[in-house]
Amino acid sequence: MRPKGSRPSRWGYYVPFVPAIWLYAGHMLLIALISIRMLALTPDLERGDHVNPRIALWELALNFAQPVIERWRRQDGRADRPGRVEP
Repeated sequence: MRPKGSRPSRWGYYVPFVPAIWLYAGHMLLIALISIRMLALTPDLERGDHVNPRIALWELALNFAQPVIERWRRQDGRADRPGRVEP
């Protein structure tokens, strides 16, 4: 929050945060360089039969649908799962 009646400097109102911004930018650059190097070192990977593109999107959708299904089950009074032990 800027002081009341203050004018911005050449870098704006957030001069105290300049070192933190540069540190953050340096970390992002370092992460990017490391990831590029890791990609260069990774052997060429072939697309295998372990992922079926037709089913992959449905599997992803089920991950997001699970909390909704749990909420519906709780509303119906069927919150307990088979084999689940309540404390």
